[in-house]
Amino acid sequence: MATVETRYNPKAVEQRWYDTWDERGYFKPRESLTGKTFTISMPPPNITGDLHMGHAMYTLQDVLIRWHRMLGDAVLWVPGTDHAAIATQNVLEKQLAKKGTSKEKIGREAWDRLVQEWYDTTGTTILRQMRRLGFSADWSRIRFTMDPTYVEAIRYVFVQLWKEGLIYRGPRIVNWCPRDQSAISDLEVQYEETDDQLYYLDYPVEGGGVISVATARPETMVGIPPSRCTRTTGATKI
Repeated sequence: MATVETRYNPKAVEQRWYDTWDERGYFKPRESLTGKTFTISMPPPNITGDLHMGHAMYTLQDVLIRWHRMLGDAVLWVPGTDHAAIATQNVLEKQLAKKGTSKEKIGREAWDRLVQEWYDTTGTTILRQMRRLGFSADWSRIRFTMDPTYVEAIRYVFVQLWKEGLIYRGPRIVNWCPRDQSAISDLEVQYEETDDQLYYLDYPVEGGGVISVATARPETMVGIPPSRCTRTTGATKI
């Protein structure tokens, strides 16, 4: 006698229906019934490991995509993955260090192969996880940030932004990695607590009085020339 399931088993249902929807092209743009279009370019997750809870935020995009699809709009959700250059390099260098070697020791060719193998393996895992979560993206348009067409498009946009004066080069305080000889994001910074000098900056207020601001980084404060610094007990008063 056959056993009858008494509880809902998502594994036996979800994958089958998802594959059916994908094969029938339900995630691809269709002719708009409203005359409107709706497109989202998925912020590509870094290929530095498996997806984590933060990536579940893509669900919000999926909700919008499905809603506009039901409204009858022509809908496109473009999926992709990001090579995450320095972040990926750090992950792989740590793996090599555990084996007692480094990228310099194995050489450029071996390093390039290692990186490509990592992209292939981890990227495939991430895409599989996205499908398992039920994301209704158009997988026929998948993009990787190192794809030639993708790189060409990015260069074109940056040149246009430069010509329009919307981006420019200028002096900025950045996180600098002495090992990689490159600027890095806040996510890659290793913070250390240190005892430091606390500076008090008095900003004059129109009509009288001052607003006092305390900081350990006076160089980041605006409108205060170094010549106005005077040493006081326990701190520098400006």
